[in-house]
Amino acid sequence: MLEGVEELIVDNGIVVEQPNSEDIAAAISSLIQDRQSYSSMSATSIKQATLFTWSSVAGQYIKCYQKILRNKKT
Repeated sequence: MLEGVEELIVDNGIVVEQPNSEDIAAAISSLIQDRQSYSSMSATSIKQATLFTWSSVAGQYIKCYQKILRNKKT
């Protein structure tokens, strides 16, 4: 089960099992050694970030409120 920010990391990052310096260093090292994965994760992260712009989030809230209002009328 994914929790917190882990649900945001899908093909755009590495989740370390233990938050310690050794595991974090190993994750960074693996990205340094695999330039293709680094590039792919970077591109995916940029796409993911567009979901969280002010206008995007506001639009999602508006759609949610509109759906609630539609369901309330029925």
